[in-house]
Amino acid sequence: MTSRINLLIPCHFQPSLFFNNKEWITINKGEELLYEPFLYDIAYYHKISIDKPWENNRALVLKLYDRWTEDKEILKLFFNNRNRQGARPYMIKSLGFFIMFICWSNQQPVLSITDWTTQVSRLPIKPVNMIERLNHIFTSPDHYHSYLQLTQLYEELNKQYQKSFILKQKETPK
Repeated sequence: MTSRINLLIPCHFQPSLFFNNKEWITINKGEELLYEPFLYDIAYYHKISIDKPWENNRALVLKLYDRWTEDKEILKLFFNNRNRQGARPYMIKSLGFFIMFICWSNQQPVLSITDWTTQVSRLPIKPVNMIERLNHIFTSPDHYHSYLQLTQLYEELNKQYQKSFILKQKETPK
């Protein structure tokens, strides 16, 4: 059974890039919360009883990458048509999902968007020069070069995540 819950967006999740100065979000408890970035993380902050994808829920972590493969094709069409304005909301969502992907791949929830660099700089599984590359994307999400960078970041992180998963499987006694 699903129920709708209104949650106050914590101040450390409120840069206008992702929430456009909204104060509240609505989640559908009992459903998968991958329709907007950071819903699982905000629900966790409010101590709502939900799945915690960062705690060994490989299927949900991989859905972030699957979502990217779909959104990447939509973005490709926008950029091929030189429609930066149309690409912008998809790039912002994809950037948010990437932040989730990096944290969840390292078995952590997203703790802050306003200070994301502190959290991700400490993570062991991450692409090379990730912070510099993400800073560029944050400052100009509707540029084609940002799309290319985000594509590379997703690919690199997915490879590292898959590798770390395989290594953990080999280390785990049967």
